[in-house]
Amino acid sequence: MRPVRARIARALLAGLMIAAPGASQHLFLLALDIEQFANARVREIMMSHGWFQTVKSDAPHFTYLGRKESELPELGLRREVINGQRFWFPNLD
Repeated sequence: MRPVRARIARALLAGLMIAAPGASQHLFLLALDIEQFANARVREIMMSHGWFQTVKSDAPHFTYLGRKESELPELGLRREVINGQRFWFPNLD
């Protein structure tokens, strides 16, 4: 990954950036905010349909990745468990 892209990815993960107007994943139906995000059963259902938590600073945010969880590392994502919730982030190592 290029250095600039890596810095942007790190800033996004840290919650330091938001989407530019008109560029939100929500507008393209690639993201949903789930009120019941703390419910483990709800998270399991979402993940079984390809929706994953991807923004550490926005726990209700689920991004549609359309893959099985077992496939995510092959896509360059790494899992991090925070307060019992599994988040998937770009692997920048």
